Amino acid sequence: MSVSITICPEGAVRDGAKWRVLDGNGPGDRWLDSGEVATGLEPRQYQIEFFSVAGWKTLPGCRIRNVKGFTNCKTVSYKASSFYELGKFPPQTVWHDQRLEFTIPIETARVIAVSCEPRPEGELFLNQETGLFHFQPDPADKFPFLVTFADRDGGKKQIFEITPMPILPPEVDVFGGMSDPQ
Repeated sequence: MSVSITICPEGAVRDGAKWRVLDGNGPGDRWLDSGEVATGLEPRQYQIEFFSVAGWKTLPGCRIRNVKGFTNCKTVSYKASSFYELGKFPPQTVWHDQRLEFTIPIETARVIAVSCEPRPEGELFLNQETGLFHFQPDPADKFPFLVTFADRDGGKKQIFEITPMPILPPEVDVFGGMSDPQ
């Protein structure tokens, strides 16, 4: 009883894209390469986790059912993330059920400080080792906010806006107003 995940494109694999099985007792033992087979799994459904790779959008986890006597195979595709130089960040928009990601040069990421006004409730993070910036909106994030990337030496800085976009029920989206008048 086994599971295998094939990762595309080859560039993401070369850059370190990997996967692992979450066994319900915490993360699996190790990250697996594209096409590698996880064996010895009980027949049931498992959560698959994907490794964050600089320059590529992190894949959301997925579920896969392991069936006795079969190797369940799945193919997934990483997508390249946007890349921006300091001073060239455009305004960003992100839906509540999505994650905003882009990459900045590593040499810039290592010397930059990030601040927000007002501070969003969702997770906002800059990995200074990889240059990967991400923001995952929280349902409480309903209004645009400003993000400042500033060189710690007081040199370059840029302020740009992120607009979280709540997912509204269809009647609110079309007609406006309350979705539940009671």
